Amino acid sequence: MRTWQHSDFSVDQSVFLPAGDQQGIERLVRYMTRCTFSLSRLIKVTETGQVIYQAEKASCQAFPDPDGDGIAAGPKRNFQILHPLDFLAEFTP
Repeated sequence: MRTWQHSDFSVDQSVFLPAGDQQGIERLVRYMTRCTFSLSRLIKVTETGQVIYQAEKASCQAFPDPDGDGIAAGPKRNFQILHPLDFLAEFTP
């Protein structure tokens, strides 16, 4: 195992749940099962699989141009259009 390349995965061991801590276990389970994104902001999944996701703030802002080099800002809008794998990468912890 020492020869395996490290994947940068780590585990936070700073929180300790003593045996019988029912409230602590319930909080941990709620945290682990929560959705990583807001379903109410998921506007649509198109026929081609692209995901339209509304921004947290209602005001329009310049999103990066998905077809650009990542530096130039795209049009101002309050939503983002993501390819399916990009959506998963964005919202998967």
